[in-house]
Amino acid sequence: AVICYLSMVKLKLVPYVLKIRNTDKSKRKKPVYVDLKKLDFQKHFQDFITANSSINIDETNEKIFSCDSCNLDSKGSIYYGTLGYGDYGYSSDIVSVKTKKTTKKKEIDEAEKIKFYYLIKIYKDSAYILLNQFKHRGIKTQLGRQIKKYLDSINVIVDNFIVTLNPVVSSELANIEKLQRLLFIRKRGSRDIEEQILGKLDNSEDETLTEEKIIKLKGSKAKRFKQLIKALNKNYEEHNYVEIDKEKYDTLKINVKMNDGSTKVIKLDADVKFNEGIEQEFDGDFPSVEEYFKVAKPYLQKVIGDK
Repeated sequence: AVICYLSMVKLKLVPYVLKIRNTDKSKRKKPVYVDLKKLDFQKHFQDFITANSSINIDETNEKIFSCDSCNLDSKGSIYYGTLGYGDYGYSSDIVSVKTKKTTKKKEIDEAEKIKFYYLIKIYKDSAYILLNQFKHRGIKTQLGRQIKKYLDSINVIVDNFIVTLNPVVSSELANIEKLQRLLFIRKRGSRDIEEQILGKLDNSEDETLTEEKIIKLKGSKAKRFKQLIKALNKNYEEHNYVEIDKEKYDTLKINVKMNDGSTKVIKLDADVKFNEGIEQEFDGDFPSVEEYFKVAKPYLQKVIGDK
């Protein structure tokens, strides 16, 4: 009998909202965004894909980037296709996990090009975009950087601007009943006396201690996060998914009590990393773009809702 092992690849589908912010006209609490319809961003996005059909080398960050395909779903007005992304600037040995033998060495001027997929639907004030992660690698930052670079090159926006890709999270977060505590975490090296005591206990030499500081919400901080919950509840009535503007929040973890009695942790950091997205397995190696689109389209439509 012949035993066949079918390989599978697991990809995480992650939704974002793409906006172009006018930094000259924006104020701290009143951001001004570029009208994508007036900008004709739909045309510029297609031109951006064409312009990056060959390998684009980001020497500053030692990355490679390419737009390998672009298709249009006429029924849903969704553009979809594949991107190529990887990094270089280091050497490594390539080891076979079957034979454990080294077969090839990756040189510092060689890059591993990984396939990524995108779905994007463009509206007047924003565009919803679905990207995939692969083995903890993402392409969001590089895609935003390359779109900004392209729009700069064709001078279609007079003022200074930035391209933002904000995460989109499920309104299940709106089921928060109350904030329980704020938890600040830091790691530090042990002090001399601590090192001596810990060393005697387990013969260790170097120790890294984790400190946790729990505070109760008072004053403006309490008001600030109560407003966050209020905003989530308001959005919950309107949309199934809501955008989280990363520039409004600091780095911390929030312990919250949900309406069902459970406790959850919301982590806010530089990218406001709520664990939103769904994982999907595909047979074989990376799926065809049509197969990926067929699987990913319903999720994007769910995120967009009735917008």
